[in-house]
Amino acid sequence: MANQFRELRNFSLLYHRMSVSELQQKVPNIPWLEYLNSVLNVPTITIKASDVIIAAPPIYFSELEKLLLNTPKRVQANYLMWKTVEFSLPYLTEKLLHSSTTGWKKCVSLTVKSMPIATWALYVRKHFNENAKQDVMEMVSDIRKVFVNIVKRADWMDVETKKYALEKAEAMSSYIAYPDEFLSDETLEDFYKELHVESDNFLKIMLSTNLFGYESTAKRLALPVNQTDWVKSGQSAGVNAYYNVLSNRIILPAPILQGVFFSDDRPWYMNYGGIGLLISHEIVHGFDNKGRQFDKFGNLDDWWTPSTNEKFITKAQCIIDQYGNQSIPELGLNVNGFKTQGENIADNGGIRNAYLAYNEWIRRNGRERLLPGLNYTDRQLFWISAANIGCIKMEPAVAKMLIRIDTHSPAKFRINLPLSNTDYFAKDFNCRIGSKMNPDKKCEVWK
Repeated sequence: MANQFRELRNFSLLYHRMSVSELQQKVPNIPWLEYLNSVLNVPTITIKASDVIIAAPPIYFSELEKLLLNTPKRVQANYLMWKTVEFSLPYLTEKLLHSSTTGWKKCVSLTVKSMPIATWALYVRKHFNENAKQDVMEMVSDIRKVFVNIVKRADWMDVETKKYALEKAEAMSSYIAYPDEFLSDETLEDFYKELHVESDNFLKIMLSTNLFGYESTAKRLALPVNQTDWVKSGQSAGVNAYYNVLSNRIILPAPILQGVFFSDDRPWYMNYGGIGLLISHEIVHGFDNKGRQFDKFGNLDDWWTPSTNEKFITKAQCIIDQYGNQSIPELGLNVNGFKTQGENIADNGGIRNAYLAYNEWIRRNGRERLLPGLNYTDRQLFWISAANIGCIKMEPAVAKMLIRIDTHSPAKFRINLPLSNTDYFAKDFNCRIGSKMNPDKKCEVWK
């Protein structure tokens, strides 16, 4: 329990809302108003003393003041110049860099980084199926309905906390594949109309695109907050899925909607066991040990009553202990149950919710044909598909480093423990009660 409260305090330390004038009082040796406006340097925007900002922890500023006061001005100026040189290093010629990265890879990487919206728009137009986007959006809707029903049936939550949880689940938005604006030439041309490239010098081109990216971001400071802004969403396009706690939103960019995760021409038990598991995992992140500390708007807010908070902590402690007791003999280490609890909560809730969502799909659409040559049922193939996305092999040295720093448990435990914690898996594979994959004691938070 102490660990849970410590984590809440850590969030509070990182989340400081204050006006510029309040910051000036706390850190008087730095002219903040002048500094912020000089750095922003956008003619259409002026920061005022009354404007509210989110600042770093007080200890950061007190140490910064000491450092600036005790460091000679010449050293500070040299440091700034070196940072400018360091920023420019990637744009040197290959001969000067002695780089092993081939020219075209370097250019592609820098183009994607400096003009993400243009490059990802080209990608989805050429390589992504619009029907796939609609299918995944349907899956998100199905899985969220399952989670809402789980919250409604949670007998450990009081009425008030349950009300807030349901509101947050209903308000959770999703960014799937790409914004529709990517398909409009007119919209993209309007977005890039302020980008001016007047040289064929590589460094100058990169400076122009970086300046454009900075100014387009800075100008949005004067606009009302829009958590579903297509511009912000359009810059997310890696092979990844994640939950943004500050906007209460799950993000699944186009590149991850392929391969082992999803295809619109294969059985849905494979898709629900693949991308369905990821979708469900990210939804549960909004209600894990960290996500639950933020409200439906993405603001840090304690909306849990003390009694329900205690029950959540007890459930989470079961997960912490269960994973903390898992050892990796070949590495001489145990899983860090406390550090990995958020991902473990999401893994356990995610696999259950995806399974229940697939059952709802069967109820609406009927049973699917099975894969030829494999003697497995459709539900067994769901579990196998879910396990398949966790298959990984790595060098012992890498595995040892990750287990010390990663917030995810090793892949083996991300699959075996969530599956063994649900009765559905044991039923589908006829696992004996008390066996490794059907233990007497099971741990789950969102059940």
